Amino acid sequence: KFINNSICGSPRVFANKLADPGPAWASWRRAWTRYLERFAHFFSRGFFCTKAVSVLMQENTDNPYMLGFRESLEVIFQQYRQTKRGAIPEKTSLEYIFDAEKGLYDADRVNNLFWFIGITREEVATKPRQPATGADEKKADEKAKIVATNTLEYKGPAALLTKVQAMLKEGKNQMEMFRVCRTEKLGGNKEIFDAIRFAKANPA
Repeated sequence: KFINNSICGSPRVFANKLADPGPAWASWRRAWTRYLERFAHFFSRGFFCTKAVSVLMQENTDNPYMLGFRESLEVIFQQYRQTKRGAIPEKTSLEYIFDAEKGLYDADRVNNLFWFIGITREEVATKPRQPATGADEKKADEKAKIVATNTLEYKGPAALLTKVQAMLKEGKNQMEMFRVCRTEKLGGNKEIFDAIRFAKANPA
């Protein structure tokens, strides 16, 4: 909206003027530089990759079409891992992208999975992590478990959880379970999503 109201007209014209190396718009480009640099930050590897995966891993309960991201990411990771022919010791996508010792997502590793499916431009080198042992391994496992489930206890309707557990045994996917629970009015979006996550983390 801001760009449409500017002297350049449409976003397309705005972008073309920014890319024009001629002298006619040189002073205008200099005036916009500080704003463009701030905007570009949101697409930097460190910001975009970690922010995007953090939001997607939450699988927003208000949008059922976001459900299943973790399962999809796991498929992507396993295919990416195969191309590396044993060079990636981690066995799951969460182990690969989440640095449990730091409690943060690894932007470079997230970038590589995004690159593999065409979201980012290039693959980057990543540093191998030191294998955790003893107390460090236990601490890392606990942090990874919290991130993976994001649900430490279930407080929703018992009937909803029972239904979800039954559908999990039948092999139904998240979208099917969500649709059935909504149709049978067993709970709201958040309650259904919490039940699905809890049931997956704690198989009956």
